[in-house]
Amino acid sequence: MREDDPHLGVDCASCHRGPDGGILGPFGAVTEAHPSTRSEHFTGAGSNALCLACHSRTIGPVIGLGRDFEEAELGERGYRCIDCHMAPIERRLAEGEELPLRQGRSHRLQTPRDPAFLRQAFAIEVEAEGEVLRVSIANRAGHRVPGLTDRVLRFTLELLDSSETVLDSFPLEVSRREPLELGRSLRVELPRAGAVRLRIVGRHEAASLLSPVTFLERVIELDG
Repeated sequence: MREDDPHLGVDCASCHRGPDGGILGPFGAVTEAHPSTRSEHFTGAGSNALCLACHSRTIGPVIGLGRDFEEAELGERGYRCIDCHMAPIERRLAEGEELPLRQGRSHRLQTPRDPAFLRQAFAIEVEAEGEVLRVSIANRAGHRVPGLTDRVLRFTLELLDSSETVLDSFPLEVSRREPLELGRSLRVELPRAGAVRLRIVGRHEAASLLSPVTFLERVIELDG
């Protein structure tokens, strides 16, 4: 939603205005504000074209993540940007009108600014073999991370004893200089050193944040 930030340059018309000036949408309807025409760009995988029109290019601090999506042919395999970034929602086509409720998509885009959403971008696996721990933090987003040039994701791996004392700590970083590419994982082997638990903490840093935000904190019990 851009009601409070029109200067950012992204508003309803950015996606919904067609080349002839008409308004396009997923249904096609007449409202008090304007009529709209149903367009394939708002249905099925066709919606990816709208996102990729901007996000396949690096503009300012925004990295062109759409190129990863295109090169991996995810759209051709049925994946859609909106499946992650626009949550399903039931709402009326327009506010203030007696229109039926319909299944649609929230325009409050889900982004890494939401810790719960950012957490979903990673899958963690830990394997213990003797005195060695193998830790994998996999990127399960549809593109590399991070998506902004100034965004840094810092992971801290802490080995804990039975009293929760930190025996050792290991840092990992994902940034523009060291991105985590599509389908890749951060992999590291740690000496167990008598630890009974592994705590993994993820923090998000960006120019738009007043201070680092913890988006992940997980404690894993180690067998044996």
